[in-house]
Amino acid sequence: MVMRNINKIQILTLVTAVISLSSCWLKSGGNNTGIEYAPDMYYSKGYEAYSQFTDSNKYRYNPYFMSMREPAPGSVAVGQLDYKYAYDNTAEGYEAAGLNLQMPTNLTVKEQIEGERLYGIYCAVCHGEKGGNDGSVSSKQSSLKPSWANYQDKYIKELPAGKIYHTLTYGKNNMGSYASAITPKDRWAILAYVKRLSMMDSLGNVPAIIGGESTSNTNAKAEATAYDTKSEVVIDKAQSDKLASFISHIEFETGSAVIKKSSYKDLDNLVGLLKTMSGKIAVVKGFTDNSGDADKNIILSDDRAEAVKQYLVAKGIDANNLLAIGFGAMYPKADNNTAAGKQQNRRVEIGFKNK
Repeated sequence: MVMRNINKIQILTLVTAVISLSSCWLKSGGNNTGIEYAPDMYYSKGYEAYSQFTDSNKYRYNPYFMSMREPAPGSVAVGQLDYKYAYDNTAEGYEAAGLNLQMPTNLTVKEQIEGERLYGIYCAVCHGEKGGNDGSVSSKQSSLKPSWANYQDKYIKELPAGKIYHTLTYGKNNMGSYASAITPKDRWAILAYVKRLSMMDSLGNVPAIIGGESTSNTNAKAEATAYDTKSEVVIDKAQSDKLASFISHIEFETGSAVIKKSSYKDLDNLVGLLKTMSGKIAVVKGFTDNSGDADKNIILSDDRAEAVKQYLVAKGIDANNLLAIGFGAMYPKADNNTAAGKQQNRRVEIGFKNK
């Protein structure tokens, strides 16, 4: 009786082993999964979005038998309405864009600086660093050059901003579309730099950035005109010498109010000095040379003075003890007819007033 039970157990074990081994020998995959334990762990039932199936019985209502439907024509992702563009890639669309699209007035200084950087990446290879159509590509292949000479050409100066934006979006002639590489806002930022390049003077000076962060022209000029330098107080020579040493090294990125990182150390030293000068208001004064428009220079200098003020505040100086005023080219300290003189006139100074 015991022997029979042992034989049955042995037979059952043998059958189980044979079935297990045979499942390993069966080729699995595709429609033949073989005999497997928990096959769903090997073959997920999740499908890759937009994947394509050859079996026409699967997802037969979707294009190309994809596992999900394509977005409806003209769909725009949530939060990306600026990608919705109303003008067709036609001659009529080009003209309509020129009439209806206007340059945004709220581009910040930071965004315009980014526009300069992106111009260097996407545009300079053909149009050149300053818009002379002398980039590395167009210099090697003259047939790729546009019909107009450079960005200072009358054609570009008078070309509506909307037409340039339309060209960035769709491309034109030898120029391809940049819609897939550059966001709508960045296209406007690049365009802002193109327009500034079109106003470059004969000496190669590009007008300074004027953006949404700037003080209005009228207010900045009025503030500069009303300020009385005679109301400033004299500080002792030791403090004055230290102050002159610190502020002489404060520099900004070309045409912008962005402080160069190389100036941070001197600004930090200035913070230490100002903390010892209680009872006084420090007046941060910005200046430029006489290149370009005088009113725009006042705004640029005002932005630079404000940038220094904000740096000092961030480092612990009470904002109530600081003023920031831009004077543009109003008070030159050197000859603006020389490069060295212009460099000296592009400066920041600090005066003091009693509270």
